[in-house]
Amino acid sequence: MRFSSIGSACFLGVLCTAAAIACADGDEGGAGPKGASDLGGSAGASDGAAGDEARGGQGGTGNEAGAASGGGSSELEAVTIRFKAKMGNAEFACGQAYEAQGTVETTVLPQDLRFFVERVRLIDADDNEVPVVLDDRAPFQSKEVALLDFEDGSAACINGNTELNSTITGKVPPGNYVGIVFSTAVPEHLNHADPTTLPAPLQAGGLSWGWLFGYRFIVAEVVAQPHHGGEGGAGGHGGAGATAAEGGGHHDAGAGGADSGHGPSIAGGLFHLGSIECSNSEEANFNAPPRTACAKPFRNEIRLEGFNARQNVIVADVGALFSDVDLSSESTCHSFGGAACPTFFKAVGLDYATGDRIHGQTFFRVAE
Repeated sequence: MRFSSIGSACFLGVLCTAAAIACADGDEGGAGPKGASDLGGSAGASDGAAGDEARGGQGGTGNEAGAASGGGSSELEAVTIRFKAKMGNAEFACGQAYEAQGTVETTVLPQDLRFFVERVRLIDADDNEVPVVLDDRAPFQSKEVALLDFEDGSAACINGNTELNSTITGKVPPGNYVGIVFSTAVPEHLNHADPTTLPAPLQAGGLSWGWLFGYRFIVAEVVAQPHHGGEGGAGGHGGAGATAAEGGGHHDAGAGGADSGHGPSIAGGLFHLGSIECSNSEEANFNAPPRTACAKPFRNEIRLEGFNARQNVIVADVGALFSDVDLSSESTCHSFGGAACPTFFKAVGLDYATGDRIHGQTFFRVAE
């Protein structure tokens, strides 16, 4: 698991209190406790088909039910879906410097890369989507959601530890599968629950926004290589957790970093994807889950053709994610705001202004 705590300058408390919505990244704590449940959505589709989500309303998994009804067979076979992280064509690794990244060809160091995956379906030759029954494989996977983790706690990834996870395991009916569909999200009915009551991987540190806000679905960060002083700049994104007054949530203090995450701007890129505009009252109560569904759930659907689990891997390309922003300055998006948000959201298949899913994502691709 990771116990990262990633910091960045933001005016979270002011924004959220004024708007009375859960719209911010409390930004730099460990996994703070959250409310008991998300009233916006609970049960998944009964047939497990995992079709398009009713925006904010449903949020179940349907994984197990889907195998029975969608697969049409009681006999299931094991499947392992492999992921690989890259910076363009180079392997992603903490401590490695990557030159010529972003629009002004900046040298950067990885600082974090983790993302949740749910609603995994394989596409058969008839274009049917067959749900994968996820294994219960702690600490990186439950039957409802998996956590892919590519930072090992070394170098600029100082807030992590050595454990990594690059696979999703499960079972599907035997068949000829030629593609895959998944969402980089946490199931809606779990998204605002108290992480201390949830199974792994939802207790992972640094991936929740406090009781009201829900989880960070994707955390991807790089820091520009400093010209002087070695890797000292890496602490810029990882400060102490925001207090309840600052961020409206309950967060543990982050390990490492400086000045509560509200220090000077640090060059590099930071992207935290999660649901926003999640209201529970006219004056937001940050100690309770939303009473209404999040207006912008920001739940994508990644569809990759030409994927066979026996032959292919899914590449998460951090270089592609940050390719269209200036990494020599601070290019950040915490979902609630940030000049780089439209660019990052497009890369993961979402329209930032509307929250709608769009075609043409560039973050994921299939490779052999």
